[in-house]
Amino acid sequence: MPDEQALLSDFDDWHTVLNDFYNPFVTNEEEFEAEFAWFENLPLKKQEQVKRKSWQRIFDVTPHRGEWTQNGAFVQACFWQLHMRQVRKVWRMKRGKKVALMTSSSF
Repeated sequence: MPDEQALLSDFDDWHTVLNDFYNPFVTNEEEFEAEFAWFENLPLKKQEQVKRKSWQRIFDVTPHRGEWTQNGAFVQACFWQLHMRQVRKVWRMKRGKKVALMTSSSF
């Protein structure tokens, strides 16, 4: 897949979007508590705007570590379409069996 056709995002942060949560950038428990107290005191309409804007953080995959952060530890790539000509290998995985590399004629 060419790089320009893949959209990278932080796997852990992606779950804030899936769960419809606010995604604050905090580095410790004190910041977390202060940020959420601030967020909870916003009017509902403003909360929704702030929450949606916070979701943009999932696209920052720059690795950085801290007491509360592991940004970029797990990065996922999404793309619109995968063509058979782009498939290099296919591995068949089945519970209780060894993994097997499939040949191009079998997929």
